Amino acid sequence: MTRCKTLLLAVQCLVLSIATVPVCLSAETELKRSVQESHMNELYFPPSFLFGFATSEHQNSGGTSSNWVSWENSTWPDGKPHIDRGEVSGEACDHWNRYAEDITAMKEDFGVNTFRFSLAWDRIEPEEGVFSAEALQHYHDEIDALLKAGITPMVTLHHFVHPQWFEDKGAFEHEENILNFVKFSIKVFEEFGHKVRLWCTINEPTIYMFSGYLPFHCNFPPGKGSLTSWPLAAKVLRNMCQAHTEVYRALKGMKHGDTAQIGLVHQYLKFEGYTGYNPLESMPGFLLNEIMNTAVLTFLKTGTFSYRTHLWYWETYTAPTGPIGDFIGLNYYSRALIELKWTQLELTGSALPGEEMTDMPYAIYAQGLYDAIVEVSQLELPIYITENGIADKETVNDVRRVRWFREYLKATSLALEDGYDVRGFFCWTLQDNFEWNCGYSMKFGLYHVDYTTQKRTLKAGSYIYADAVKAALAGKLATHTRDYRGI
Repeated sequence: MTRCKTLLLAVQCLVLSIATVPVCLSAETELKRSVQESHMNELYFPPSFLFGFATSEHQNSGGTSSNWVSWENSTWPDGKPHIDRGEVSGEACDHWNRYAEDITAMKEDFGVNTFRFSLAWDRIEPEEGVFSAEALQHYHDEIDALLKAGITPMVTLHHFVHPQWFEDKGAFEHEENILNFVKFSIKVFEEFGHKVRLWCTINEPTIYMFSGYLPFHCNFPPGKGSLTSWPLAAKVLRNMCQAHTEVYRALKGMKHGDTAQIGLVHQYLKFEGYTGYNPLESMPGFLLNEIMNTAVLTFLKTGTFSYRTHLWYWETYTAPTGPIGDFIGLNYYSRALIELKWTQLELTGSALPGEEMTDMPYAIYAQGLYDAIVEVSQLELPIYITENGIADKETVNDVRRVRWFREYLKATSLALEDGYDVRGFFCWTLQDNFEWNCGYSMKFGLYHVDYTTQKRTLKAGSYIYADAVKAALAGKLATHTRDYRGI
């Protein structure tokens, strides 16, 4: 947060460091259903709905030689660690060696039918053009274990992490490096395309750009955020949109590409003024929404990326004619409130009166999920809620976790009843893990992990998600506003 002191105005802004970016396609939400007025016993989910967990490999297994391993083991120029308390991912939850245990647990305790995870590019291609047969076999084994358990895999190709050699080349700062990502994607699709139907190209390109290249919340590698970094940030985002397009077209043209469903994962974080009437609060929100939401969502809608960083500088890209996605992955947690503060220059979280904060700097705000679904539906693509969850340090008295899932599942159910094409809900996340720049302090998992023994313990409030999933997949919630008393 100390890197944020270059702001011209003292602004208080809530930002997500794991996953959340908004959609602004100019049309206002016409239907605002009050999530607060719905009850858990009015949930509606068709039996075909996908319920599962979302993870990323680095957060659960650590890495080898990646941009994030280097970042964790280095410091800012003033000697301050990049990660809170100087923590490093290490082996994290050791999911790499314990995936069979984790698969058994999620199936027995929750009954899920899908699991989203990322492939460790740094393990699969440790040197440019050199692919590890051992790492590829590892993922064959994990995917086979998921399929045997009746769990549909959803694979993410890039979740903030890539090999150090790719970082050394400038990663997505240079258009010519896109080819490296395409080649990697082709290789893993050749390996797993006959087993995996659901593919995510890039997880939250706006967050990768925002947290690594802009001054407001610069705590991701490569840590280049400054007041003069806007053109570079826009170029990175433009190149990631192009990378998504090229990977999509390459994979769709391969064997099994015709049956694969491939999409981009977008974090929906709506920037709003705290008071609702102060232009000094709403203007920064408008500018942030332009690069964090409008640019990417307009690209997915029209095929054209366009962002102006200065009056004289534009970043543009137009995809070849044709589809550039089969679905949209929607990561949603909360909204961002921008509050003018004349006495400080730090970005911190805030909530409106009556709202309850999570351990992350944002409030429980499920109405925003419904509104996000409505806005993203303008893309006319199927929607998967690819991440949603709460950081709550409590493991026994985790009442906020119960409230979170009670309200956010209501919001999803209301959207389904209103006819929006939502096909899945992925809880973030299975177990407490390495939460990027926050280290191990943020507890999003439904299992607590003792990192000295790697023992997983189900948290008390996790029942709220387990009961809903089991009821839905058993067909008990298949009737609109069914009176279900099991929760």
